[in-house]
Amino acid sequence: SGGELRLVSLADRAVALQLVRFSLDRDDIDVTLEANFAMAGMGMEPLQLDRDVCAWRTEGSGKSVAMAGSATLRADGKPLVPERSFSLRWIWRWRSVAGQEIELARLVTVARSDGLTDDPAPVAADALTRSRALGWRGVLAAHEAAWQERWDASDVIIEGDDEVQEAIRFAVYHLTSAAN
Repeated sequence: SGGELRLVSLADRAVALQLVRFSLDRDDIDVTLEANFAMAGMGMEPLQLDRDVCAWRTEGSGKSVAMAGSATLRADGKPLVPERSFSLRWIWRWRSVAGQEIELARLVTVARSDGLTDDPAPVAADALTRSRALGWRGVLAAHEAAWQERWDASDVIIEGDDEVQEAIRFAVYHLTSAAN
């Protein structure tokens, strides 16, 4: 059993969060969980491949992108230590305990640069530092507060036509989601 939450923060557009919670129903099973970005940088020239921060440049345009990431796995609230064999890759191995609550929290930040002289890696790393300091609960709370503020400023009320009211709020949601 379990659930998942994924978001790109409205409070800090460079930050994304993935939270997965689950439990297993059997004891003594060898479990392996891997979190990675296997396709990141595909078709681009690597500029930096560190444990938590990577950057790549497109061949033709000279534009670049950087990703920074952090992942934690907790079993009944206690952190498990991952293997870190490659950049932006975490692997955990453990023996299952029936009913044990498992929580994976992954923070990802992204930055881009349109010029050859700008390095997006420090921007992504700074965003990761900010989001780590908040923790996933703080990232979620800031995201929810930003949405509430945006809804308060952009709500449109149409009386007497629930269908049109729903349609306009749907459009406002998509405009808010897509634009900084």
